[in-house]
Amino acid sequence: MPVHGKGLESFKIATILFEYNDYQDNSGFHQTCSQGGPICKNGLNVDIKYVEYQDGNNIIELKILK
Repeated sequence: MPVHGKGLESFKIATILFEYNDYQDNSGFHQTCSQGGPICKNGLNVDIKYVEYQDGNNIIELKILK
């Protein structure tokens, strides 16, 4: 889970890239680890529902699986 600067995080599942930050103005998931978000380490099993946009993928539902 690379951190690209203040408030910007990203991760990949297979070849699908997800990038988000604390300052996004959308209804999708965008809570970084530093602000209490659930994705704080590599290797998590997740269930993600997302929408593809021209400027990236918007996570609309995120579940951390056990």
